Amino acid sequence: MSSSRRRHGGMENLLKVLHVNMISYVLEVQINEYREDKPIWIHENSRVCTCKSAWQIIRKKKVEILTSKKIWHRKLLFKISFFMVRLLQARIQTDDATKKVKISIPSMCCCGTKHEEETTTHLFSYNQIARHVWSYFYRTCGISPITGHTRQILMNWWLRKPSNGVQEILFQFLLSLICWEIWKDRCPARFEGKHMSGWHVIQLVTNWCTLILRV
Repeated sequence: MSSSRRRHGGMENLLKVLHVNMISYVLEVQINEYREDKPIWIHENSRVCTCKSAWQIIRKKKVEILTSKKIWHRKLLFKISFFMVRLLQARIQTDDATKKVKISIPSMCCCGTKHEEETTTHLFSYNQIARHVWSYFYRTCGISPITGHTRQILMNWWLRKPSNGVQEILFQFLLSLICWEIWKDRCPARFEGKHMSGWHVIQLVTNWCTLILRV
């Protein structure tokens, strides 16, 4: 029997037990009659089955969400990531959020702007402290400034393509740190009568970035 007929007969037998896409892969395997057969695990480069790779195959993966990918990271404190989740869900306890639960209070932003109601967008995007902080880091990172709602500003940063590894890290952590430090600066101003300071926020964010990049 010729080799072509044997090959054709082998393919017919393989089609009975294997999917057609696997036939070419099987036929490329070199058979050595002097070597003992052993199973291989195609999902690992080492061809050795591991519990980790098996779990990755059978587990149900959820669709990756950009915002979740950006705000959750092992180098970022849990409380900061959790704060960002609440910020993006509009659950930060600013005055406008308090009014949504039917609690009426007099509202005025504590950033120094007169006659402005404290809303999430105003606190993190439009007030003079927030504009000062965002403007500083826009210039530092060489990005054209953008104004808008807080989510718009965050998405504008997150969708940018970083030019190097350091910028990639900064684009992920910087926004969470800015929002976190603005909020931390707001609370003493609101409840202890202290003044908010844009330069203080900038200094704290810079210290955070330096610490994270060194780790």
